[in-house]
Amino acid sequence: MPTKATSAITRNKNVAEDLSTAKTLECSSRTAFNDQQNVNESSSAGNRDVQSKSTVSNLSNLNLDKNSSRRKIIVTRDTGGHAQYKPEKWMLPDQEQETLVGHVDSGKSTLSGRLLHQLGRISQKEMHKYEKESKEKGKGSFAYAWAMDESAEERERGITMTVAVAYFDTKNYHIVLLDSPGHKDFVPNMISGATQADAAILVIDSSVGSFEAGMEGGGQTREHAQLIRSFGVDQLIVAVNKMDTVGYSKERFDSIKVQLGLFLRTCGFKESSILWIPLSVIENQNLVKATTDARLSCW
Repeated sequence: MPTKATSAITRNKNVAEDLSTAKTLECSSRTAFNDQQNVNESSSAGNRDVQSKSTVSNLSNLNLDKNSSRRKIIVTRDTGGHAQYKPEKWMLPDQEQETLVGHVDSGKSTLSGRLLHQLGRISQKEMHKYEKESKEKGKGSFAYAWAMDESAEERERGITMTVAVAYFDTKNYHIVLLDSPGHKDFVPNMISGATQADAAILVIDSSVGSFEAGMEGGGQTREHAQLIRSFGVDQLIVAVNKMDTVGYSKERFDSIKVQLGLFLRTCGFKESSILWIPLSVIENQNLVKATTDARLSCW
């Protein structure tokens, strides 16, 4: 027979064990609840991130759909500052892509617009619209450039700021034309276009003082030539533009060819891979058809 003292000790021991078990269960319950709450919060945050990304993706798709159906000429441009340009779906790997580069105001966008108009990629109705709008803004000479420079800021400032894209077909090739900025503030955008190119058109302003400005320190003619060669472009057309301003002078053309040719060879271009073309975009001389001006055709 156990004594009363022994019975009391046993009961106290049982009570202590029950209290310990109860506290252990309570702690386990709290831990499980906190873990579940953390999982729920993580899952909720993940769902919000997925929904946010899905919304951004849907908005991007809507913008692309709107841009791709906006007009006959397919023109896309970067809208995110220095974000790298991404080609459209129709730009297949086997297509020839050419980029127009050169010093600011050399006539790259005007050359692109006039070329597309001559090839039928811009209708007469669209061209009439650009001419009317540019004259209303006091920038009548920019009518062809407006075919490529579509943003209000580009048209107001009269310079290309982002890469515009268009295309045309020849007998053997589908040509993708990339009109790159010439202003030094937009070199990153120029690079995003030039990195896509298989060949380049380096547009030169032949007027007195302008060619020299492009070749001096800070001039974009030199920098653009170096950049496109560093990207692996070895086929180059040098479009010596605005020849009308120098009376289609052969001496001026030869002088530019000697000075620039020497520099291009130092960049790594081979003479056999460079094609030199004197032209006047504004007077439509030697662009698509052979020149009709005797001052140029004689030589």
